[in-house]
Amino acid sequence: MALLSNRHLEALANLVHLSRHPALYHPEYGFKDSVDVASGKVTERILTLDQLWLFLSLVNYDKQTLYRYFYKDSRIRRAHIALYREGPIAGGLGLNDAIAGLQILAGQTESGEKYSWFSDADADRKVEYKDIIYILQKVGGFR
Repeated sequence: MALLSNRHLEALANLVHLSRHPALYHPEYGFKDSVDVASGKVTERILTLDQLWLFLSLVNYDKQTLYRYFYKDSRIRRAHIALYREGPIAGGLGLNDAIAGLQILAGQTESGEKYSWFSDADADRKVEYKDIIYILQKVGGFR
């Protein structure tokens, strides 16, 4: 799940590192279930659920598919803001989201849409200039 956080690059590097450890990774079935960090003993179990979470995280890391799907729900975006004190970024917002928001504000969308949930950084069901500024600051590394 760390791949969904703002530490996703470190999480990905950690997965690559762990996959190179023969006791922790099975080449056909994936990561072993657990390791006792004190003793170094690795369980021989490989759980499908563990592999599923890893697979979903990797898919999401590459395309932001799950992230964008679940964050369509304003309740999830508001919960994220309450927990993390910032909009739901996690690597998901890009310049294209700021441009889409500006097009909505200018009335210049091809489809005539008046709302883009992903351009609504504060999840208040309105695309406003403050959302666009926030996105640009996040993309530019100023937040």
